[in-house]
Amino acid sequence: MSTETGITTDWERRARDAEAALEESLRERNRLWEELQALKADAREVEAAKREVYRVETSASWKVTRPLRFAKTIWHKVKRRLDLDS
Repeated sequence: MSTETGITTDWERRARDAEAALEESLRERNRLWEELQALKADAREVEAAKREVYRVETSASWKVTRPLRFAKTIWHKVKRRLDLDS
């Protein structure tokens, strides 16, 4: 590790620096891997939610109740307007 005089040689210092850099690179790789896996899980959840929304919006009950949802929206807009005018 050191010469007879106790001074660290250049190659030993460079080897320690390289090992430290490697360790840092491995930590960063592991952090990025975990981040990638979390992003993939989020993307799967988003896709599942999109499929569910599509399933609901194309269902017969959604189509049948469209006029009711429209009337409800209009009712709330009118009510809000009346509340603001008071």
